[in-house]
Amino acid sequence: MAKDIPLAIAGLFAQAGRVYMTHLEQAMRRNGQVVSGDTLAQFKVKSSAAGMVITGPRYSGVLQDGRRPGKMPPTGPIIKWLQKKGLSPKLAFPIAKKMQKEGSQLWRGESPGKTKPTNTFTAPIKPTIQVLQAEIIKLVGVELSGAVKEGFK
Repeated sequence: MAKDIPLAIAGLFAQAGRVYMTHLEQAMRRNGQVVSGDTLAQFKVKSSAAGMVITGPRYSGVLQDGRRPGKMPPTGPIIKWLQKKGLSPKLAFPIAKKMQKEGSQLWRGESPGKTKPTNTFTAPIKPTIQVLQAEIIKLVGVELSGAVKEGFK
């Protein structure tokens, strides 16, 4: 049975990755950060017996803290967002200019119902750890039970 432990642990991390992704999607939806689903689709989980790695787009930090003033954001994603919201794409340039000058609403602390930083990435951690703990306890229990039975033979 002990030779199956790495496979079982890899399965636990794969399960934990699915739990994290489910809770990540819920957090992003709760924070109003899912319009087209494109950003969410860029998050990936890689798991093995050694652990789990979650990757996402390079701009993921903007989901947590908002976009600071500075460089003007590209208008393409803004146009897509406007279209999904049923708004005129002509608003993209003025929105991008305002973000360049002042940062996003979340950055400025003006985003309705949200405070900076959001819990987009931290909220999914607790339920993920809870699942891992429960499953590890089960696995250890099964292994100990098997070892005890082997000892009595």
